[in-house]
Amino acid sequence: MKTPTLILLADTHIRETQPLCRIDDYFEAQREKWDFIDEIQHKYNIPILIAGDLFDKWKPSPKLLTWCIDNLPDNIIAIPGQHDLPNHNISLLDKSGLQTLDSAGVIQIIKNLCLKIKIKGLNLNIHAYPFGSEIGSLNGTFKRQNNTKNIALMHYFTYKENKFPGCNTYSANKLLKKMKGYDLIVVGDNHQSFIAEEDNRLLVNPGSLMRMKSDQIDYKPRLFLYYAEDNSVEAIDIPIKENVISRIHIDKSKNSDEKIEAFVDSVKNQGEIGLNFKENLKDYFLNNKEKDSVKNIIWGSMEK
Repeated sequence: MKTPTLILLADTHIRETQPLCRIDDYFEAQREKWDFIDEIQHKYNIPILIAGDLFDKWKPSPKLLTWCIDNLPDNIIAIPGQHDLPNHNISLLDKSGLQTLDSAGVIQIIKNLCLKIKIKGLNLNIHAYPFGSEIGSLNGTFKRQNNTKNIALMHYFTYKENKFPGCNTYSANKLLKKMKGYDLIVVGDNHQSFIAEEDNRLLVNPGSLMRMKSDQIDYKPRLFLYYAEDNSVEAIDIPIKENVISRIHIDKSKNSDEKIEAFVDSVKNQGEIGLNFKENLKDYFLNNKEKDSVKNIIWGSMEK
């Protein structure tokens, strides 16, 4: 029976603040996810690779750093994503919370280099491609061998099928062709979960650990177990709770936009408008019945 070699994750976005769409205790929800990952890690005693954006913000509070020290599993190997970096700049890594965890021995950061480790008789060459790195194929020094696996750990937006307007990055299959020589490419940044394969070479985009937006209501977070002996992966669903994501904030925003549009249309139909906008608003409200909620929105926007 084969046993896994690595745990693959990305885009964990650890944060202290509550996402607008979440109606549960978000801190507790994060702890439950990491407890599950910790159980898997201890079961197999293997490293965890995180393909960027461990944190949601590069400057976590002392409280959040302490939480990470107390709750993150052992043996984490990570690269910086843009959310981990001040101004999205790798040269400023030493100012980040990610670097603090590395200095404290909680995680190990690799950047722009190759980390060589040996697990269960197999040699793993883990090449780091933090956010903003130039991508490319391996040179002749690293040829594919049975007892050695070349792994690219990247924070680079790639996609399986749907390309959004303005996206100028490589698709998953093109990235596999571009980065020849790698047995496994682990990619972060895209919060969807997918796998691509070519010539027994794999690209794994684990997706985000948490559901942070309302459009992820049906999303199921997962981790991947990597089996180096046959270069395969197994997806493990991470437990979630139902009915913890709300669209109320979106509906409120839409309602506010509709009220403002209706107000603007009504003002347009009132005839001549003077140069003093605030005075025109006062005159309009004096001569027209308008809901207090609309007035509050208008005056509130004027004060911003």
